[in-house]
Order: sequence, then C-alpha cells, then structure tokens
Amino acid sequence: MKNIENFMDTEKQSVVAKSFMATLIRPEEHGYTGTPDAVCDKLCREWTEGHASRSGVWAYCSTAEGVPHIHMVVQDKVAMRLSKLAESYAVGSHFEAVKSGYMAAEKYILQMEEQDEGAEKVLCIKQYGVIV
Repeated sequence: MKNIENFMDTEKQSVVAKSFMATLIRPEEHGYTGTPDAVCDKLCREWTEGHASRSGVWAYCSTAEGVPHIHMVVQDKVAMRLSKLAESYAVGSHFEAVKSGYMAAEKYILQMEEQDEGAEKVLCIKQYGVIV
C-alpha cells in the first residue's frame, strides 16, 4: 500500500497545467468562514491578488445533508505544478488538472443553478476574468 501512495504522490508532483478544478469540503474547517459571498470573495482575492494573469470561478454549495463545499475552476496563463498549488492555495481542497475543455469546466460551474444536481443547492457563484 505504501508503494501505491508513493507512486500517487510522485504522479501528483509531476502534473503541470494552467487550469485546475477543485472542491473544498467544509470550508470553515480550513479557515474560510463567513457568508457564502464572503468566502467566495476571499478565495477569489487569494487567487488573483497580485497576479493579473489569473482567472477563476467559485461556486459555494450545500448538500441535502447541509454539508457546505466549494467547487472551483482556477486558471493562470503560466503553468503551475499541481503539488505546489495544493500546498499553497485553498489548502485542503481536492485538485485535478483540467486537461481539456477549460471553458466547459467554467460553464459547468456557471450553469449549476440551472442543472438538476440532485440535492445540491448553489448559494453563491463568483467569477473573475475569463477562462480560456
């Protein structure tokens, strides 16, 4: 089992991309407290402040059981390593590289309110810039 974990860690360290999708479950447990708008604003500021090349979209949601979580798509014109991103931004999030269809990922989040996502309720959506 240890070998599999080491392999997955090595694989994660080698992933480099410009766009990532992420989910942060229970943001309050990771230091993101306040209203859904305030939490999305904080995540947006943390991602974009001082980085004109960055864009993103954040959706603050709640499950039928009341579990708050945030879906995100973040992008930079400069490629970044997945392991460094996971260590430095929205720590505790599950990140995956978006290998194709950046606009499709953004569109998915922006249309969450219109889609029947089961029992998931969208409380806030924040967009900054354009994902290309």
